[in-house]
Amino acid sequence: MAEPTTQPPVQHSDPAYPLLETDLQIFKAVHVIEEGHRRSLLKDLQPSDLADHKYHLEGEKKEVLRRAVCTHSTREHLLNNIIAWAKETSSETIYWLFSPAGMGKTTIAYTIVCCFELATSEDTIVLGGNFLCSQQFEETRFVTCIIHMIIYHLALRCKAFADALTHSRKLDTINQNLCTQLDGLLIGPWQASESARLADLLAPPEYIIVIDALDEIDGAGGSEFLRDLLNVINENCLNGLKFFATSWPDPNLVAHVGSFADKQLYHLEVVLFEEAQADISTYLNASLRHGGDKVIKRVVAAAAGLFIYASTVVKYIGKHTPLEQRKLLKKLFPVSIIPEMLPGATALLDELYIQILLHAFGEFDRDIYLHRLHILFTFLCTSECTSTSIVTGLLTEDSNTDPDSSSVSKANSAVSEMSIADDILQRLYVVLYTENNKVLWYHKSFPDFFFDQNQSKTYWCDRAEHHQRLMASCFRVMKEGLQFNIANIKSSFVFDCDNTTLLDAVTNKISSTLSCTCQNWDQHFFSTALPALNPISYEPAEVEWAM
Repeated sequence: MAEPTTQPPVQHSDPAYPLLETDLQIFKAVHVIEEGHRRSLLKDLQPSDLADHKYHLEGEKKEVLRRAVCTHSTREHLLNNIIAWAKETSSETIYWLFSPAGMGKTTIAYTIVCCFELATSEDTIVLGGNFLCSQQFEETRFVTCIIHMIIYHLALRCKAFADALTHSRKLDTINQNLCTQLDGLLIGPWQASESARLADLLAPPEYIIVIDALDEIDGAGGSEFLRDLLNVINENCLNGLKFFATSWPDPNLVAHVGSFADKQLYHLEVVLFEEAQADISTYLNASLRHGGDKVIKRVVAAAAGLFIYASTVVKYIGKHTPLEQRKLLKKLFPVSIIPEMLPGATALLDELYIQILLHAFGEFDRDIYLHRLHILFTFLCTSECTSTSIVTGLLTEDSNTDPDSSSVSKANSAVSEMSIADDILQRLYVVLYTENNKVLWYHKSFPDFFFDQNQSKTYWCDRAEHHQRLMASCFRVMKEGLQFNIANIKSSFVFDCDNTTLLDAVTNKISSTLSCTCQNWDQHFFSTALPALNPISYEPAEVEWAM
């Protein structure tokens, strides 16, 4: 057998070949050095693992963060709208989805992230980065972490951007203010990389950045970040980059973006109550197959658009057998009783409401905080939903006669009681709203939270005590405001229908606060712990006069 012959090494007659080989080796070495340098610089951003949708949650973190995609056949209309917006190359740069707390925005955002993470080479847009905010952990609740995370993700997914970022020499801005970081780490490098991105035929034409639950950022940081992001988008061209963000509604921010000349820069979307209710019904029917249509309908009604409520019900009931599920549901949601919050299943909402109150009142001194809390209690304890003017009218009368309120009066000397009440309403816009000049709440669980000391803890409202305060206010308002022939009617022989000045006289002489106290003082009286009445403060003649 012939032995195999060994091929002699190829001889290159071109004298330039050794130089070419040396150049290639140098190029590879430089590439390795640059890649190492790039990764070293990116690590300086200190991205948050917990804020990434791919992070594998275990133990306590899994229990706290609770990330899951939408149940099949739910939120289809909204999800299709978001996906269509993302894939349309001529659509707006930013899509802002907002709704009150607990309506499922995080589940929607997580579904969108997973959808674009699975994008193929044929898709017109892929996931560029994501940040899922949460108040629970330090690395998920600071606004600078958002910027660092999305820059890190985008640099890993888009080489042209990573190169531009590395050569920009702007990574030293990571500890500077928000606008400087957005400009130096995102806007400048992204614009600088445009020609390289367009030249790379293998790179996707567009990237989407998903930022969820900006309301979870410390203080007003989430709103400030969104405002600054909207401003830089309004002032700069970011071809090939889109943002999807979710948060609570922010009326001031809506008004701000409404002033932009170019309306194609942003898309505002609110989670509709009707759609949420329909999807909750689908979700409950899929999760509690043995519940029965009638009981499921009662649970849907009790949820009132809050996915967090529905998911809490499922968690509470789902661990039992089908027979036990039916019994528990019938017990918790009987036909003859208006559904209440589940005993032992309110922890999620309790935590949510406490965070909302911390954001609203946490910055104030104790006296101011207590005064504002009493105004909020008055909104919740008035027998009829009423306006800020009536509520503050009651408390203004009270504060004018209460010698112990001087510290509150001094602390708020620069603003009126009405402006304080309006500010409270604005700070609590995620749980309260106004309609027909009445203050209302999105869900019954909010006042229920305050009236249960185990749930609200330091925010507890002692209803009997507060009704006593309101009864005292009603007595004072009526005693000071009521008088014989208050409308100054000239003759009792003239029928009301013939008195053309009567309506104007009543409007001018009887304030809305006085009218409200006359109609509702008895509700506060009978809601008071009567044995606790102070005989010095409430003389028998005063009570007899009022009755």
